Amino acid sequence: MEKIVRLLFGRTAKNSAVLVGANIAYGLLIMLFIILSSRTLGPERFGLVSIALAIFAISFDVLSLGTSQSLVRFVSVYIGKKEPGKALEFAHSIFKLRTAQAIVLIIVSPLVGWVLSEQIYQNSDLFLPITLSVAAGSFLLISDFFILLLQAYEKFGRSATTQLSIAILKLVLLAVGLLTGNVTILSITLAFIVTPLLGLIIGFALAGRIDILLMGKFASSYETGIYSVASRLNTGFILVGSSFASVLTPKISRVIHQKEELQRQILLIAKVVILLIIGIIAVALASTWFIPLIFGPVYQESVLVFQSLSLAAIFFAVSIPANVSLLALGHSKLIGLLSLLQLVIVIVLGWLLIPSMGSYGAALALIITYMISFLFSATYAVKAIFT
Repeated sequence: MEKIVRLLFGRTAKNSAVLVGANIAYGLLIMLFIILSSRTLGPERFGLVSIALAIFAISFDVLSLGTSQSLVRFVSVYIGKKEPGKALEFAHSIFKLRTAQAIVLIIVSPLVGWVLSEQIYQNSDLFLPITLSVAAGSFLLISDFFILLLQAYEKFGRSATTQLSIAILKLVLLAVGLLTGNVTILSITLAFIVTPLLGLIIGFALAGRIDILLMGKFASSYETGIYSVASRLNTGFILVGSSFASVLTPKISRVIHQKEELQRQILLIAKVVILLIIGIIAVALASTWFIPLIFGPVYQESVLVFQSLSLAAIFFAVSIPANVSLLALGHSKLIGLLSLLQLVIVIVLGWLLIPSMGSYGAALALIITYMISFLFSATYAVKAIFT
């Protein structure tokens, strides 16, 4: 118990509090953005916006596979070895890669926009939002680099400030649209996607999406909107879990050559994850009243979808100790392969389940995906650390 208390109230806990607190605040601000947008647009038009925003996120997710984890892990290791020159050299390599990827995104964005809007979704209204979303993924690639670099150097306060600045700017742009009466699919999309660039400027001064795309293809815009509200709420669980993992990765990376200490830290993390799971269950149960209250009665159908997605979040949470330990051991390629495996599984299952089950098919696809990922990562981590 004393060890758990130290983990909960020591330096790691303080860093976790800063990052988790900032991410909770970020999540609440983004949720406010979603609430205002969804209530103003209605489920059908909000469903189209969700498709564009999912593409924006996936443009980043695909290109950042492996590099995000590697940046935090290796910079932290070099700092722990008192080799700041190597840390900067590695960070510079990642930055050059991200810059090249950003340029490619901007170049191919019109083609991707045409293919997805005209050939896949057969809705010309989506061409400009999707094109801009793909191009804006370049902003996210670069701003994410600086946020992760700050975390690797354990500058969590500055990292949190940069993140919050991005969320606040989203709301400011949305408020301008609401006050001027300019609330359209394009304006809402722009308010969400351009802010990483603006947040990056401030950052310089300070130093589940595939499922939505498949819903847009195989379900109505209305049902996509219903699912998107539940999915956005579920992202809050992922934010908290990811924040916890982000703080722990540099700490665990510094004890990779001390097997007993590494084992002890991983077991302590596993015990803390239990508290996170209890919180997920409590929020899922409370969703029966707060979703209709916040989003309006028209989103009542989102309740059961959100509760289903909460099970996926639990599998994500129990994967945290394994994923952190694998990153600490330098198995970032394995994490990248697992991410790719998740992408393939959710696409295949979504393709099979959504046409017949709708929102619940998308939720089931995500549950199975996270469960398989947990089994793979946990099995490998246990063998690497405890045998």
